[in-house]
Amino acid sequence: MPVIEPIFSAYSSRSEQSKAASTYLVVNAGMSEYAPLEDISEDHFDRTFGLNVKSLVFAAQGAIDMMQTGGTIVLIGSIAGDIGTKGYGV
Repeated sequence: MPVIEPIFSAYSSRSEQSKAASTYLVVNAGMSEYAPLEDISEDHFDRTFGLNVKSLVFAAQGAIDMMQTGGTIVLIGSIAGDIGTKGYGV
């Protein structure tokens, strides 16, 4: 995702200057827009999936070279996937 690149670029240059590697990365992102299943558009799906899934995957991928061996990456999700709420199918 375009917004992730400048964040990692800035962090990477600081990390290189201090020769430090990260031990942990915590990634928390999520959104939900109300829409009954029959009203979900491809744009709605792409926005939701892009932020809730794609951004986490590429944030973790972008951090790999900055992590210490044995470092930890934590991806935080939502309870919404476990409880289900009418109108929030994506």
